[in-house]
Amino acid sequence: MLKNSIGQISIRSGVSNYVGKTIMTVVDAAIFFLVTKKLLINDYGVYSFLIAVLSFFAFFGSLGIPYALLRFIPEYMSNGKKDIAASIIRLSLFAITVFGLLLIGISFLAAGRLSAIFDIEPLKRWLPLLIVIGVSYIIIRAEDEILNSLFLQVFRNVFQVLASLLKLVLFIIVLQYGLGVSWLLMAIAAVSILQMLVYFLKINKCFPEIYLRAPAPKEELRRFSIFSAKEYSYVVTAFFWDMSLDIYIIAYLLGSVSAGIFNFASSISFFLLHWSPGIVLQSVMSPLFVREYVKPDNFSSLKNLFKFYNKCKAFFAFPVICGVWLLTDKAELIIYHNKFAPAVNTLKILVISVMLQAFTMPIRNIYNIFEKNEYSLYCNIVIFYRVCASFVFIRYFGIIGAAYAYGSSMIFYFFVHLFFMRRIIKMQYPIRSFFNTLVNSLIMAFFIVLLKPFMGDSVWRFLLVIVSALLVYLIASYINKPFKKEETNYIKESLGFASI
Repeated sequence: MLKNSIGQISIRSGVSNYVGKTIMTVVDAAIFFLVTKKLLINDYGVYSFLIAVLSFFAFFGSLGIPYALLRFIPEYMSNGKKDIAASIIRLSLFAITVFGLLLIGISFLAAGRLSAIFDIEPLKRWLPLLIVIGVSYIIIRAEDEILNSLFLQVFRNVFQVLASLLKLVLFIIVLQYGLGVSWLLMAIAAVSILQMLVYFLKINKCFPEIYLRAPAPKEELRRFSIFSAKEYSYVVTAFFWDMSLDIYIIAYLLGSVSAGIFNFASSISFFLLHWSPGIVLQSVMSPLFVREYVKPDNFSSLKNLFKFYNKCKAFFAFPVICGVWLLTDKAELIIYHNKFAPAVNTLKILVISVMLQAFTMPIRNIYNIFEKNEYSLYCNIVIFYRVCASFVFIRYFGIIGAAYAYGSSMIFYFFVHLFFMRRIIKMQYPIRSFFNTLVNSLIMAFFIVLLKPFMGDSVWRFLLVIVSALLVYLIASYINKPFKKEETNYIKESLGFASI
């Protein structure tokens, strides 16, 4: 069942996701390097705060629609109800656009007040533009999920890469001529609007019915609306999990310089998370969970899919955590010459926390397919602890206090997720596979410890150690296998090595 459900449906999509994500990782790393190198820490702190404001409004503008699209479009397409899918898409995009225009109007009234509270003058001038970018992001997110539901990840990935490359080119021009943070925001706005329009044209081609006025049946609208409302409640409260909350608090209590240093650590942590299987495979796995659920005798295939998904995440997360803990200080010294040295210990704590967050995603897939996404909202009860802990820990421990608050909150959050999942279905984690992956990661870590004294200040030696450690990990994983034979065959097939 695992091979049929994943191998036949998701090989091309999964490989396309990783190829696209790998290219985007390189591009995003270049953008991150440019911004952190070219901007002064204070300017980078202002830039970080403005992007955090963008995230705040983006949370409140989604209306829970993107995840609802990912939940229902695969079901409608599997059951031959393309007309209902088209109607839902039309209404969804219209609702997001109208709400986005309302947020843009409000931003003109709120800009001066927010600028005075945080003592950041650029916020007054650029808040409306930030909201335009945020609304564009929300529409792109909804369009992403529509394309994911149709397994059009290849198209989506191609244009994501092109958009990232265009953004990189514009950032190079802006930073080369010293045009400032405001022009960086305009570059982001131009790229996001262009990407939004390209996605819409593709969806319109797949769904010419999107312009038809025939509404979806009331029962389907009711199901979609209830799911979206519950998802929106979750997303709004989930804002308090976002790192932008810590940036607000740090900027308010400690200033923009500390906000920039913390954003450096959190950006790298989430950069690694977004390249992990927990994120990259999510757009493939979510519709697969739905398709497996609507089949007869679905529980056994769901359990296999759940185990495989968690194995993939552990296979990436465990060695990344070991590598970050052993190499972060050396990387910061070589690349930034102690410019961001205060962020090193914070990064070590955050990388564990964000990798644990990835393991909550399959649980949310279970909630969604059973249309029990209100459980995600219930899990957010932990945010009361998170908010209080962030204020207290940041005040007494500085930016590393934010990492402690987030990490301890994420532990509680994960176990609350487990509690609610067991109320729906009992899932088993692949403990033996986790143990094998941990052993292989520790072997890699021991290899890094042996070679670290020979790195010096050379970038090439540093990269050589990383590549060598990766090979050691892969060899150890080949000997001490964390995957079953059929899962290994699937991975080989996905990578084009089926004959090996």
